Amino acid sequence: MPTTLLQPVPRTLLALVLGSWLLACGGGGSPPAATPAEPPAVPRRIVSLSPNVTETLFAVGAGEQVAAVTDFCTYPPEPLADMPRIGAYLNPDVERMLSLSPDLVVVLPSQSGTRERMEAAGIATLTVRNESLDEILTSIETLGEAAGRGEEGRALADELRGEMEAVQAQIAGREPVPTLVVIGRGGDDLTGIFGVGPGTFLDEVIRTAGGRNVLAEAPPLYPPGPLEAILRRARPGGVAGGRGVDPERSGGDEPPQDRGRAYPR
Repeated sequence: MPTTLLQPVPRTLLALVLGSWLLACGGGGSPPAATPAEPPAVPRRIVSLSPNVTETLFAVGAGEQVAAVTDFCTYPPEPLADMPRIGAYLNPDVERMLSLSPDLVVVLPSQSGTRERMEAAGIATLTVRNESLDEILTSIETLGEAAGRGEEGRALADELRGEMEAVQAQIAGREPVPTLVVIGRGGDDLTGIFGVGPGTFLDEVIRTAGGRNVLAEAPPLYPPGPLEAILRRARPGGVAGGRGVDPERSGGDEPPQDRGRAYPR
């Protein structure tokens, strides 16, 4: 089993990427056609409909302009402790959103139903993409510009690009580390997990950080499966989990140290 350590992905980028596993296809009926409102030059009441957007807004210094977030937005914890909530990603409370008088609602492409309902009510919207690392970095710049923090957004994106380039230089010529990224589980342990499959930006993160996705041959996107069976078959050199996922609690008898390195510690 290779012993090469995966370099940690920058925290903001990791949150942007791992936080996005929560985002599935949004719904909602199509409202009557309406002319979308023009966003203000500097919005003062932004509603964020995804954790990655929320964290990015705070990272570029626009936290005081955020008026409401989803139930899944948890970072940064202190500013969000008393932040108004507008429900889940799949079923946001539109009436609650409208009652907060936002001047900009930020959505992802899969939230087109919510975007249309906001525009029908005369609320300006901004759609940012997060389907690849390039799109994520571009979305940081876009959010910065939209919030009147263009310089900060460009600086953050450039910093993350530089960190990724440094990782790439450090791992050049090394054998890829077999890696499993866990984004969810069916119970209190990892006996039933959802891992990162091919065709996702998280798969791109694994490869960028010097890993080889052990689920590369699995069905696309985020296939479920029993962790122990995956580990016996693929013997990953690293098991990575998002917030709330403890990679060392597999529910099996095999000691964690024999299953490879686990991140986060």
